Amino acid sequence: MNLQGCDDSIFTYVKTCASICWEMRIHQPPVCLDFKEIDDRTLFNASIYKHYTKSGPHVDYVVWPAMYLNEGGPLLSKGVAQGK
Repeated sequence: MNLQGCDDSIFTYVKTCASICWEMRIHQPPVCLDFKEIDDRTLFNASIYKHYTKSGPHVDYVVWPAMYLNEGGPLLSKGVAQGK
């Protein structure tokens, strides 16, 4: 990624994001982002997702995945999903 000519604040933001992602990956066990496939039958689980702009019994799409301490571990942060 070429960030030359970018505002310093953008460069700092991207560098911080990359650092956080790297720390999540090297953590033992690694932090897990839940990127499950969504189809027309996927039910909206309010214990895992917050509603985005619409609510409904099914998930239309995931805006941001849920984050777990590790695979199969406790939920650190709910994801955000659009209901339908």
